[in-house]
Amino acid sequence: MLKVVKGDVFEFGLSFENVATELIEKVVFACKELGIEEEADREEDEFRIRIPGEVTKDFKTGFLKYDIIATLIDEQEVTLVHRQKLEVLERVENGG
Repeated sequence: MLKVVKGDVFEFGLSFENVATELIEKVVFACKELGIEEEADREEDEFRIRIPGEVTKDFKTGFLKYDIIATLIDEQEVTLVHRQKLEVLERVENGG
């Protein structure tokens, strides 16, 4: 399960054993409940999703579902992760 605190940078890496990296054109993190589709950056054999804090501050708290969708070089789409949990946590301000 992925977790993010509202207002924090949400970043994680992805690598896939069941699809050859050279066949992947792009990878997208999609969450319908948040209304976002974020394309991953490629770093050799890994893909990185990075969503800035300015975006995550508007996420609704609670448990949501997300998909990871790859578009292959022949333009076919493959859902590599389907309806997995994402927990969005409320930021707790320090009263200091």
